[in-house]
Amino acid sequence: MDKFRKVLLVLVCCVVAGCDSSGQQAKNVGKYAPILNAKPKYFVTVKTAVASSLQKKIMPIWIVTYKTTNKACEVTTNSLEGVVLPRIIREHIKSKVVDGRYKDLVIPIDKYKPGYCHWKTGYISYKVDHNEDDRDARVAMFFIGKHVKVLRHYAIDIWGCHDAKNCRQVSLKYFTKYYSGSFSARANYIYVLNYWRM
Repeated sequence: MDKFRKVLLVLVCCVVAGCDSSGQQAKNVGKYAPILNAKPKYFVTVKTAVASSLQKKIMPIWIVTYKTTNKACEVTTNSLEGVVLPRIIREHIKSKVVDGRYKDLVIPIDKYKPGYCHWKTGYISYKVDHNEDDRDARVAMFFIGKHVKVLRHYAIDIWGCHDAKNCRQVSLKYFTKYYSGSFSARANYIYVLNYWRM
């Protein structure tokens, strides 16, 4: 194969596969690094209850995704197609059982100061299957975007289970009339998550 065809083949492979050296995970250091807020004021408190026969078999993991909102901090993930994305940090918070009860999880919404990159909490999600990709986890709350009217500052999310791997949502009393919208990051919320035997 001549040199021209080799170069053409490499370019075609890059376009198809989306390869791009700039698409590597950006390091959030220096001015791009989030700054810890020493005194957060706003929280989401997660209260979990699980049927005794399912305890320790169902251990939700909560995922907090923080994003930058300053365009100057965006990262090019595919220069050939012009794809740019905000910088992202994902933090995992595991459920804990203490004396037969799930410990409340307190998630600070304003964990980081905005800083140069205008870091914000993007969304909070959870998953029960620990092998599931974070991006497939169930989103509980969004914080970026146009805020919607909140009817209540708590949600009750109830699941019915035949066993630890066979559950379905049976009811959801949400913060809003419809399961959608973005919430103010300057408020406190409670998310109740229950798993019961069917």
